Amino acid sequence: YYVGVITEQKQSILEPLAEKGVLDPNMASNPQPSNGAGDIDINPILSWSNGASAFAHDIYLGTDPVAVASADRSSPLYMGNISISDPSEFSPSSLSYETNYYWRVDAVDSSDVAQWQGAVWQFTTKTAPITHATNPSPANGATGVGIDSILEWQNGELAASHDIYFGTNQQEVANADRNSPLYRGSIAIDSPSSFTPDLGYGATYYWRVDAVNSDGVAQWPGSVWQFTTFKTQQSLVGDFNGDHVVDLADLELFAAQWLNAPGCPVPDCADLDGQNGVDIDDLAIFSANWKAQESVNESLTFLAHFNDTTSWDINEANGDYAQGSGIATVAGDPTWDTGLFIGSTPENKAFYATDGTGKVTFSTVDNIEYASPTSGGITVGMWCKLLGDNPKAKPFVIHSSDWSDYLIISYGTTQTNKWVATISDNGTRLDTAGADATSFVGDWMYLAVTINFDDAQVTLYQYDANGNSVAGSPSVRNMTSSGFDVRNGVMQLNYYLAADGILIEEFSIDNVALTPEEMQDRVDAMVAGSEL
Repeated sequence: YYVGVITEQKQSILEPLAEKGVLDPNMASNPQPSNGAGDIDINPILSWSNGASAFAHDIYLGTDPVAVASADRSSPLYMGNISISDPSEFSPSSLSYETNYYWRVDAVDSSDVAQWQGAVWQFTTKTAPITHATNPSPANGATGVGIDSILEWQNGELAASHDIYFGTNQQEVANADRNSPLYRGSIAIDSPSSFTPDLGYGATYYWRVDAVNSDGVAQWPGSVWQFTTFKTQQSLVGDFNGDHVVDLADLELFAAQWLNAPGCPVPDCADLDGQNGVDIDDLAIFSANWKAQESVNESLTFLAHFNDTTSWDINEANGDYAQGSGIATVAGDPTWDTGLFIGSTPENKAFYATDGTGKVTFSTVDNIEYASPTSGGITVGMWCKLLGDNPKAKPFVIHSSDWSDYLIISYGTTQTNKWVATISDNGTRLDTAGADATSFVGDWMYLAVTINFDDAQVTLYQYDANGNSVAGSPSVRNMTSSGFDVRNGVMQLNYYLAADGILIEEFSIDNVALTPEEMQDRVDAMVAGSEL
């Protein structure tokens, strides 16, 4: 024992000696982890050297050093008694990460009295592991991403593998599981943390990486990340001057930008892959399209301009205008009102009808030509303005003669306050519900539906009168089969309307499924006052 005055200098020497039991060999000593140790596992083994005269040891553990120092056997910090005939160790379980812990080992004599109270020792547990996949590349929200990009991430620290989900609809990617077509497989932890998707220009993609434990359970679902690919404004890649053919004139424009990064996207941008400026990779893309040509205006089957109370114009694929005679028949007596687009040529009027009047039946559905019911697609679009307090409407329907295949666009009939695109594909019905449109009653909205046979998807788009995509749009559903065929059927506007009616303007149908970028460009052009 030490007898004398304890100075600060002496105390700094005596305290570590006391911890080791040097001052009193009957005290427990030599703690492991050592006093003040850090980065300790949350399931540690605490051990010590027994007091020389001890028959057993009492263990105390907690996160408050004062409480641990004053605790006795009645305290919740008392962890139990360990005989010297047993290993001198104690294993607490499931401690918290990044936490300071304090413990004390009292040496107990043969009378079961804690005769030699131990020093209070301390250790800190390690930082919590990052269990989820992190650090996505491309970064979440990135734009201008190259179409040959590889998706990469940092593995979850406890993962044995990772499940990959990828698609163009944020909600569907968020909800997808291993039975979903958006599931792209599992990547083992000892394989590169990467996935190479097929990407298109000017599209927004969503992806999710779930960390999977050693039992094969996706224990740590990932966040949904997104990125947008580089936007080429050329409908024909490499057609920099917009003359619908890739030729010497385009080569001159390409050569003028060689090794430059001209600040894409612009219509004549030669950085075709959207990466690292104009280089050999862009030359390879350009060369692959050499002498390629595209047809002009072939996609638009026709566009209906409603002009007055008796006629309308149909803008057919060849650009000619045909008057209403022989194009369609009108049932009832529709009303014409002021349209959204004032001053365009020809002057546009909005077509108005109430239930039972003004139904337009087109007789030219056989002109809606697309490659086949299993490839290509169609796009239907129109400006609509719902009238009244509780509108219900089916402004458009196209169907085969036996109704086995059809597309119906409706509002408030199958889902309250929502536009819905309903198709029947060989008798299988599928509803694609849009965003809540309650606030748009009485205002113009552009509606469009694409059916993409190649991807087997139905997409419903909604835009406000300024051409902005409505929150929650677009909505995408996967088709359950292929074979949708309405090429020789019946097409009608104002198929069903409630008493309050609806205004319709700028109806169009295309024999291709427009991309999201093409759809936005079309809406922007109409809002700007341009003709399609």
